[in-house]
Amino acid sequence: MTDLKVEYIEIEKLKVYKDNPRFNDNAIDAVVKSIEKFGMNNPLLVNQDLMICAGHTRFEACKKLKYKTVPIIKLDLTDAQFHAFNISDNKTAQLALWNEEKLAQIIKNLQEEDASLIDALGFQEEELRILLEQLEQSQNPLTNEQQEE
Repeated sequence: MTDLKVEYIEIEKLKVYKDNPRFNDNAIDAVVKSIEKFGMNNPLLVNQDLMICAGHTRFEACKKLKYKTVPIIKLDLTDAQFHAFNISDNKTAQLALWNEEKLAQIIKNLQEEDASLIDALGFQEEELRILLEQLEQSQNPLTNEQQEE
């Protein structure tokens, strides 16, 4: 395994992988909010030609934020490895599932600790509402009928 080295590079030197099979537009604003709250702390992964393999949404968010430089890690990949890793990086993230009770509890705690962070999580308001309602129901097992009695 090669040691990974984070470098900073001018954003205009990076090349977008034109055959990236992901539609990232819907996620850009959420990533902008995340970067605004937490910083750009997840480097873009690029090949030796500075073509982005992983991090297209972060790249677009940084452009929107008018970043001049971004952190990158150069990967030594064959063309086939580049294409495969581009897919793998996205697909493997989709395979994980949420423990919704733990997630809802953390969100509830965040609301009490620093509600301004909720906006940077990437969830829609309706998703948050449902999660928190489910948490409340799991913590209060009485049904509505029992509560009315």
